[in-house]
Amino acid sequence: MDTKEKLKTIAGILLVVTALTHLLQMIFEPVLIFVQYEFSYTISADNVIEYVTEQIVAGIGAAITGLILYLFALMLGAVFCALYLLLGIFMFIARRGKVFFIFCSIIMGLAIIIGIRALYLLTLANYISYLTIFHLIVDILVLSLCMYMLLKFALIEEKSVEAVYLKKDESMLKKIE
Repeated sequence: MDTKEKLKTIAGILLVVTALTHLLQMIFEPVLIFVQYEFSYTISADNVIEYVTEQIVAGIGAAITGLILYLFALMLGAVFCALYLLLGIFMFIARRGKVFFIFCSIIMGLAIIIGIRALYLLTLANYISYLTIFHLIVDILVLSLCMYMLLKFALIEEKSVEAVYLKKDESMLKKIE
């Protein structure tokens, strides 16, 4: 197994583990999913916990709104869980595909932005979520691995293009002689 295959395997395992931890987070820490995927409120140190509590627990109107927003956030969490799982599976079976690694890099970049925002909100509320920190670390690692593999693809293609041009130049020189 060469280096590229080892790195793809590591990235695939990390993505599958992250998918499972997203599922665990939705089951055991559903409020964190709400904080992570709900983008409609302003950020301040005073309103994070109050907002979540108000949206989920407060009166009938707020409870219905909170429930709809919570279900939407839960749905986004499930989409991210499925996306991580699919990326992890495709990471195992992808042979040569620059497009896949570009797509994976874009998704990981977005996940890093969402993770930093969620970590910031949770820090404002004096709450530490180890799963969010774990997700952020894994996203950074997978992004780094994807970028490394993209650079490796670029170098391989550059060398193969140079080899083709060198062969053409040699064949042209033989024809001239």
